[in-house]
Amino acid sequence: MKNVRVYLLLFVLLYLSAKCVFPKEVVQEKDSPETATKATSGLGCVGKNFDLEAFLYRDVAKKIEAQRLLYNSRNPSKLQDCSGIFHRVLKKVAAKIEPNCSQYIFPSLQARSSKNLARWYHDHNNFILIGNPQEAGNLIKIGTVVFYGQQGKRYKKPTINLLTSREGVQHIGLVVEVERDANGKLLNYGLFHGHGKTGVQAADITYFHRWKDSHLAYGNGNQQIVGIANILTKK
Repeated sequence: MKNVRVYLLLFVLLYLSAKCVFPKEVVQEKDSPETATKATSGLGCVGKNFDLEAFLYRDVAKKIEAQRLLYNSRNPSKLQDCSGIFHRVLKKVAAKIEPNCSQYIFPSLQARSSKNLARWYHDHNNFILIGNPQEAGNLIKIGTVVFYGQQGKRYKKPTINLLTSREGVQHIGLVVEVERDANGKLLNYGLFHGHGKTGVQAADITYFHRWKDSHLAYGNGNQQIVGIANILTKK
């Protein structure tokens, strides 16, 4: 009787194998940064092989950095303060994206200051308020626009009205590099921005935006991260 059961079991297994009914093992592939960017930004309209991350780093940040634009907050028309440098970034990105991708819109110089830019992104449904910076790592990617508050000020429950007031946003920059550990946790990022003393420091990429066990996690020195947006805004 035992042998009969064994033979029956073997017969059933062979039958199922012939019918291909065994479920295949499903392996979920993790997106590489390049794949994730293309999948989420939908920029096939620019070109089949267009790489947004490489473009932002190589053709935007590094090319503006090479111009050695010294920080200048005294003459806004020169576009050499933090928001001015960001508008230079926007001009390059818009020139690449807008002719081929009509679904995206970019801020104009009417939103000249970092506060006005925060309001613009918020009004176009492309802004996330950050009250707990320690948990913001999964939101920060290449192409993230980062807004920082006043030096030394803590923002536990920021609102867009607070951030666009005199007590609100003081600095802005664009993430062009990210560093993550084996588990995907953000450790640090490279920020392209205009910063430093007037006439001394040129716009460049800085790497002092690490995770910390405080409200200054991922901040800009003693400026807390208070909000983020995506460089691409859908109409």
